[in-house]
Amino acid sequence: MDFALLPWHGLKAGTKKQKYDVISEKKVSTPIEVLCKNCPSEFVSYFHYHIRELVSLENVMEEVGLGPNGALMYCMEYLDDSLHDWVDKELDN
Repeated sequence: MDFALLPWHGLKAGTKKQKYDVISEKKVSTPIEVLCKNCPSEFVSYFHYHIRELVSLENVMEEVGLGPNGALMYCMEYLDDSLHDWVDKELDN
């Protein structure tokens, strides 16, 4: 894959923050198939799994009542305990 051809390379904006916002929006709006157009189809299929289905920082902060740092630690521990089983389950479906 030629990284120089990624859709967000070369984007311009007035400030660094604006540039990062433009890049972020471009990354979110670019379909997986465009990013992986020269990759094997098996590779592309893995991008359809989202770790947010397992745990999300925002949900932990709201449901457990933790601040950002505590919720991040909670998520990391949860991933450490649960990721292997979740991946196996997702790949079996």
